[in-house]
Amino acid sequence: MDKETKQKIYTDVKALFVSKISSAIVTSTDNLLISAFISTIILGLYSNYMMLINVVNVITSRILDSLTGSVGNLIAVESIERVYLIFKRVWFINYWLVAF
Repeated sequence: MDKETKQKIYTDVKALFVSKISSAIVTSTDNLLISAFISTIILGLYSNYMMLINVVNVITSRILDSLTGSVGNLIAVESIERVYLIFKRVWFINYWLVAF
């Protein structure tokens, strides 16, 4: 492997590492900050709220992710008009799930 390719891989891996670490820091420090500056009672309420939100998020993601293969098959088999109709229906359902 030439030096330029190695440098490019090193740069990309370093950027990915920094991105993952910074994401973990941002998403993991909220409990520490709430307990340090407010109180553990509020932290308990916040944690329960976040747990419920995460459960709903996981369920919604599983439902929408399961549609991926069906949409690919639909695009391969059906006409553009039918695909667009199904797209609008799925988008509408997704909108209502997110709005709720």
